[in-house]
Amino acid sequence: MQSKNSQDVTIGNPQERLHFYIGYLIGIIDGEGAYQLSPDKKYFSPMITINNTDEEIIRLTCEALTQLGLDHHVWYPKQYGKEYRQATRVYIRGIEHVKKATDLILKYPSGKDERAKLLNEFCTYRLKKQTPYSDIEIQFKEKLRQMNAKYKGAKSSETIRLTVNN
Repeated sequence: MQSKNSQDVTIGNPQERLHFYIGYLIGIIDGEGAYQLSPDKKYFSPMITINNTDEEIIRLTCEALTQLGLDHHVWYPKQYGKEYRQATRVYIRGIEHVKKATDLILKYPSGKDERAKLLNEFCTYRLKKQTPYSDIEIQFKEKLRQMNAKYKGAKSSETIRLTVNN
């Protein structure tokens, strides 16, 4: 009698597969992602970005986003100079899209849940008010900037591994 391991059961169970994609998304955002507010004409535009050089990670991220029904885009920058690996960016952009993503993400524990919550609150505010660059929007932007600044310049786990192993 051949037993099935937990992975075999998970792959065949749509509910478990959904939870896998949610966990994957939260993990990749915690590890390689950012919650941002960037100026866009006369408004701030909310955005969730994930950057990585590994094509398989990008593929799995896009698969998870698609399976979760989250609109996203992939940006492949041009390679310059002597760079051997090209970082690819997956992003969710726009008030409705970011609101939908953060509504989902906030149902589960996350290392960046404060930032997800702030971006979610920003989206909720903007869906109610359409005032360009208000003081409240600028306060959201500054608060998120301060949260992200704590980690500015932090080395990625890959960089640390390469440094330790060499």
